[in-house]
Amino acid sequence: MNISSPQEYLTTLFKSAVEYAHPKSILANNLPQEREEPVTVIAIGKAAAAMACEFEKNWFGPIKGIAVTPYGAVTKTKFIKIIEASHPTPDQNSVKAAKAVLEQCSSLTSDDLVVVLLSGGGSSLLCLPEDGISLADKQALNSLLLKSGASIDEINTVRKQISKVKGGKILSQCNGTKIITLAISDVFNDDPSIIASGPTVSDNSTIQDAIRVVKKYNLSLPSSVNEWFQKDKQYVIKKTVKINNTNEYKIIASPDMMLKNIEKQIIGEGYDCINLGVLDGDSKTLGYHHAGKALALNSIKPTIILSGGETTVNVLGNGKGGRNSEYLLSLASVLNKQTDIFAIAADTDGIDGFTDAAGAYYYPGALDTLDNDPIEYLNNNDSYTAFKKIGTLIKTGPTQTNVNDFRAILIYPND
Repeated sequence: MNISSPQEYLTTLFKSAVEYAHPKSILANNLPQEREEPVTVIAIGKAAAAMACEFEKNWFGPIKGIAVTPYGAVTKTKFIKIIEASHPTPDQNSVKAAKAVLEQCSSLTSDDLVVVLLSGGGSSLLCLPEDGISLADKQALNSLLLKSGASIDEINTVRKQISKVKGGKILSQCNGTKIITLAISDVFNDDPSIIASGPTVSDNSTIQDAIRVVKKYNLSLPSSVNEWFQKDKQYVIKKTVKINNTNEYKIIASPDMMLKNIEKQIIGEGYDCINLGVLDGDSKTLGYHHAGKALALNSIKPTIILSGGETTVNVLGNGKGGRNSEYLLSLASVLNKQTDIFAIAADTDGIDGFTDAAGAYYYPGALDTLDNDPIEYLNNNDSYTAFKKIGTLIKTGPTQTNVNDFRAILIYPND
């Protein structure tokens, strides 16, 4: 491979990560051997439209169904209806989509086949609050959770307790139908109950679990949500649904799978690779930690420190940013005087936080172009603005997949 610069190489690795997890690369080989019977398709998540499109290309029987995808992440389909909705905060179309999915499920019988194509982002895209909870209050709660620093499993634990579709509740409406779920995972440990809040698997979390999350992060709940929790209701889908052997659940791509594929590519191209795996925790703290690892490395040839997963940001300032740019800025604040270390951090879905960038690229001395101390940007959660001024934001638009973050630090040996 002829790579002209560290930036080009790291960007190429990020593109490979996205391509690995794209439905066109993985879906066909994971469909059932028999593909000629009538099927109802329910696709939910950031990869939903692309998964629906690839499904139609590779299924030979009659197809009907619904795909719920973020605005702008649309791929043309023939038989599966596309509904666009909002992410990461649900909107009225999220409610419309949830009602349409439940209506589709209600007409099914035990003789039908349903294929659920699931990917991250479904928790926001498919939203139907419990009775008495308004969409506005659900949106307010969602915003509080996203800014609190809570992990995605903690966030989804709360979301499931106030939803009519999450936590296996779609499954409970399918009238004994055979269900095959094919999932692109974006969560730590690939827990099916967390991916898109587990609409097709049983969930044993309780309102007490959700209340513990609320107390941990000292959240001031909207009144209708607080009243719902105080009712102390528990919606736990029966375990017999979970172990029903007519239902199948398969992870077809994941953060760990992606990292292992990229590790092979890196080694095959003559670099050393340290694969730290799928990580969580605070973005800023992880950036400082990885900077220390890069400084301590003593290798005789170029080395990539690789990691993925989903970190969190505790939003205390009023700036603009995302977990990848915050991680990269904290990393850069330690490494800026080094002449031989480069890095990239970007989300494989193409959207970092509430921004229009997937993430950013860092090169030695990049922070010297900033007008303020990098720590000021970090303290204000304004990492997007910092990298915009530097000129190294990565903008891909929606990629139509999601195996979460891709982080790579390239270290050249000291002369």
